Parts: sequence; structure tokens; C-alpha cells
Amino acid sequence: MLEVDRAIFFSAAITVAAFVPLFTMQGVEGQIFNPMARTYGFALAGALLATFTVTPVLASMLLPRHIKEVETLVVRGLRALYSPALHWSLTHRKVCVGLGVGFLALTGLLIPRLGTEFLPALEEGNLWIRASMPPTISLEAAMPTVTKLREILLGHPEVITVVSQHGRPDNGSDAAGFFNAEFFVPLKPFDEWSPGMTKEKLVEDLQNEFGKELAGIGFNFSQYIQDNIEEGLSGVKGANSVKIIGPDLAKLEQIAELILHEMD
Repeated sequence: MLEVDRAIFFSAAITVAAFVPLFTMQGVEGQIFNPMARTYGFALAGALLATFTVTPVLASMLLPRHIKEVETLVVRGLRALYSPALHWSLTHRKVCVGLGVGFLALTGLLIPRLGTEFLPALEEGNLWIRASMPPTISLEAAMPTVTKLREILLGHPEVITVVSQHGRPDNGSDAAGFFNAEFFVPLKPFDEWSPGMTKEKLVEDLQNEFGKELAGIGFNFSQYIQDNIEEGLSGVKGANSVKIIGPDLAKLEQIAELILHEMD
């Protein structure tokens, strides 16, 4: 096993050496997917190189010339179970093949239910809430709404604190106006929540409270890192978006209203 450990060490060393320069890549997609794919490829290449170079040399130096093969108690126990099962399987070939085909067919029926996400949604333990108020609202008129939203959020015991930003930053990097307010809501660990309370139920309760207290405002619930990645990839502040392009502004507004009506 020593030569295997050495091969793993050299493979890991090559992987680390190849991984560091990849952090200099630009773009959200590059920083997420390219390092992972290339690092995995370099790891396999390093393991293959170590297998044909380092491992044989270490084996010739460290392993004895004459090796006596001895079966352990575990191997003997497994062989006692495996040999009768193998004999039965070879004797009843049709039954074994039929079972294999049946399980393969069952797996094929489950494929449409697997989904198509490349990466599953990661739980960040927070909420990133975006409130879209009427576009013509002023900073002063929007402040009571932001304050009310903070009070509602802090009224839930699952919330640790609320950090809000209203309007656009001073450096002008975001084109949002005073109608846009964003809330970073860190959440307590799930084991400290009330029995039966889940994140989905918390979001549903917040949506209902927001709808009762503040009419005419659109809300988007996401997570901090997830929201930034989605906005960087699509340029849209939200997980789901529809882009409508054309020369007729009135027609585009009509199509947008139809889409919003269907979504509601």
C-alpha cells in the first residue's frame, strides 16, 4: 500500500500545482466550471504518470522479491458467501439475466425524473430578498417601506439580523434606482428553528406578510451567492427571466404584460 500512498501524494502535488494558476481566470463561468474540470483532468494525468513512473520504482525498492499470498479471515468469509452465489448464478443464467434486464428497464423509467440541473442548489443559510417598488418612487417615499420590511424580517425568530441597501451604490456600478431595495438576511442553524419550520415555509410566510402589508411591490427570494452568480450569467436580477427584443416598444410592453399575467 506504500506505493499507492506515494502515487496519491505525487498526484495531489501535481493537482495543487496546476490548480493555483486557474484562479486567475476571469468571468463567473470560468471561475466556477473551468478550474473544476481542468483540476480533475490534471489529477487523472498526474495519477497516470505516477502509476507508470514512481509506483514501479517504489515497488522494486520497497516490496520483497518473494511475496506469500495469505487470505485473511474476512476474505475467507466473503469467499464462503460468494462462491455458492456464483455457482447458483451460473446454473440459473436465464433468471439472472432476466433480473438484470428488469432492473435496467426500471432505471430507464426513472431517468425522466432525474432533472436536468448540472449543479444542485446549495444551501447557503441565508436569504437575499430584492424588493422592486414603483419606478417613480423617491428615496424619502421609499424609506418607510424599507423600514417596514426590516421590521417584518426581524420579527421571525429564524432571522439573525437584516442588512439592507437601498438605491444604487455611490460608485455607480449598479444602475438600480431608488425603487430597488435589497436585503441580506442571515439565518440561524436549522436545528435551532421551531419544529416543523422549513426554509420553504419561512419564504412562504414572508411572501404572505409582505403581500398583506405592502401592496404593489414585487419580491424576489434567493441566496446571496446564488443571486450574484445568476445576475452575472444572465444580467437579470432573478432566477427566471424572459428577454424580449424588437423595434416596436409598444408591442414589447404588450407582450411583457401578457407574460406577467400568465405568471400571476
